Amino acid sequence: MRAEIEALRAERKALVAEQRKALAAIDAKIRKLGGATRTRAARGGIGDKVLAVIKAAGRITTKELRAELESQGVATSNLSQTLAYLKRQDLVKSPARSVYSV
Repeated sequence: MRAEIEALRAERKALVAEQRKALAAIDAKIRKLGGATRTRAARGGIGDKVLAVIKAAGRITTKELRAELESQGVATSNLSQTLAYLKRQDLVKSPARSVYSV
């Protein structure tokens, strides 16, 4: 059963990568025609800032992450929801309770 789950996760990851490539191709066509595209990274939401801090630290606790974000002036009221979203998207991993890494 565990092998099936891992296989499905790998299949999901491949589909997400394929979808991102297709979206990038469409965005390129829109830009070529002179239109603007809106991307998540352009807005610079809390998720991007959280990822940047985790990547810089390598491995960080929730407490340390919250302190670092607050020192940068980022509102951390919904940090737990953001971390849960990033975990669901397979962008961060949680090897232990309240510990995150990329």
